[in-house]
Amino acid sequence: TEMSPGAVPLTPGSGLEVPPRLAVVMGREVDGVSQEFLQNAAQRVYIPMYGFAQSFNVSVAAALVMASLFHLCPSARGDMASEERTLLRRKWFTALAAPAALPTAAVE
Repeated sequence: TEMSPGAVPLTPGSGLEVPPRLAVVMGREVDGVSQEFLQNAAQRVYIPMYGFAQSFNVSVAAALVMASLFHLCPSARGDMASEERTLLRRKWFTALAAPAALPTAAVE
């Protein structure tokens, strides 16, 4: 997200069109995204904030951006079948729980 004059809010009704391919670039709160990235960006967006918040943690901002993009472009969510999703999760969770993936101290 970027608060320059050309940035648009990442909200429904903002007129923002989600392109078929895009890169989401997140910067640190301290110094943001490099000027080189900003100069080459086709579009800059920001997440509107309400209340006393002045900024979001980068992981929170990333989650909000992804959720907003999926809301603006439902076809980006994909159409994976429930059975395939279950199989993938089982495979992934099994790999995560494998002893080789755990630190040595956790195995002992």
